Amino acid sequence: IMSTTECSARPASARDLIEGQARSSAASARAALARELLLEREELLAAQARRLSDASNQRVAAAKAAMSEVQSRCDALSAALEEESRHRRRLEEDWAREHREAAA
Repeated sequence: IMSTTECSARPASARDLIEGQARSSAASARAALARELLLEREELLAAQARRLSDASNQRVAAAKAAMSEVQSRCDALSAALEEESRHRRRLEEDWAREHREAAA
């Protein structure tokens, strides 16, 4: 029976070398696959982020267009109200003048 020192000092057999190389190759392949999967995941996440950003930008643009439409309607209503107010003042002035003339 060999001692631990004798075992570690013993030269590796061809089988040991081949098994070691196979383990090393398998580990390298797993690491390469893991890197490839991480890159693919990053690409998918970046694409998803772009889609979400595009959708968000479209919603913002639609909201801005809606706000612009509301502002235009408010401006038109404000102008119509101002015109109605001027017309009412003219009618009141005309009525007051006719009332004064009739009283005179």
